[in-house]
Amino acid sequence: MKKIEIFSKGIYIVQDEIGLYGLESEKGYIILEAKYRYIGCIVNGRAEVIQKGKYGLIDEEGKIIVPCIYKEIYPFVSGVSCVELGKKFGYIDEYGKAITDAIFDRASIKFTNGFAEVAINDKWSYLDRTGKIICDFVYDSAYPFTNQKLAIVTKNGNFGVLNEQGKEVIECKYGSVKIAEVGSKAQIYLGKNEVVEINI
Repeated sequence: MKKIEIFSKGIYIVQDEIGLYGLESEKGYIILEAKYRYIGCIVNGRAEVIQKGKYGLIDEEGKIIVPCIYKEIYPFVSGVSCVELGKKFGYIDEYGKAITDAIFDRASIKFTNGFAEVAINDKWSYLDRTGKIICDFVYDSAYPFTNQKLAIVTKNGNFGVLNEQGKEVIECKYGSVKIAEVGSKAQIYLGKNEVVEINI
């Protein structure tokens, strides 16, 4: 086994005769079998590995956090990563535990203000960080939640607004919607002339 570079303190990335990578200690003890096409650098205590075209994660000691089962593991943001399994999307936490199974046809790669936009059969909803879907999959498009914990959605070509409980505080019947924060209130501009204020 050929030592390639330092992986972490006292651990080296090594390569076997057919070009696969593993991990060894300074004294030559095998920590991770050489069966990976790629072992990445450590970022926030995790390193990406690739085996047979599938992605997984290991920790600084070479222990497997996530087995190599995913088509893609997107960067972690605030301890959560979007993952792609086959043609579906789901989310895992920093310990590799599934927040939700990979059941979505489309999904945001990160949570914004506590929520991620997710879609099944081209209809959108929102997922919170506990894995709970907050409303039915009925929207044609879903925009990220704002700092005011409000989100713009569309249905049948019209715009509306959801709150963090998944309730339509503004019905989807407007040609345009904009949200602005004014003090402790959110000002919602509906169409060209109407303005609604909501306490936040």
